[in-house]
Amino acid sequence: DEVKDLLEKIKKENQFACKAAVNGKDVLTNDLLGLVVIVKDEGCFIKSGLVESFLPIFIDEKVELFGHDLKLLIKVLLLKKQEIKNSLFDVMVGSYLLNPGSRAHDSASVVLKVLGKELKVGSGQESLFGVDVKAVAQELFLLSQTVFEIKKELIKTDNLGLMQKIEMPLLLVLAQMELNGVAVDLEMLQ
Repeated sequence: DEVKDLLEKIKKENQFACKAAVNGKDVLTNDLLGLVVIVKDEGCFIKSGLVESFLPIFIDEKVELFGHDLKLLIKVLLLKKQEIKNSLFDVMVGSYLLNPGSRAHDSASVVLKVLGKELKVGSGQESLFGVDVKAVAQELFLLSQTVFEIKKELIKTDNLGLMQKIEMPLLLVLAQMELNGVAVDLEMLQ
């Protein structure tokens, strides 16, 4: 019932932020613990057993999905055979388009630059006891607050079209390529 309520809130707002909580960085060899979701100013953690009931939101073309480094989430969804039709907005890619000469596009750097706020130390990282879901939710909440400002700057620099028409569709392609890998002739390589 809570997942149904969450889906209704997302449809009402037409946007949400989401991040996969994975026990490690490699989605092929690590377990999905669940999804952290932010809608407006409310955060939720959907445990892995309930993720299936949440998946239909990803095919709603009217809903915008935003996050930081969405490729990890996309790979998780592709492994679940879930199609993604949401309008995408990756804060990391937006930050890169605005500052291509910088190497500081991690969550903490983006939040500091755009909002002037510091993320908690270790936010979004694994602790000795696993993923700190509250820290991930706080990070995602702050990142979601950067979206409006980054979009505004992308419009000013005439890069929003590049973001929407090239970079976001490319995320889906790159995620699929990373999951597929490449065939290598080991004999020839040696």
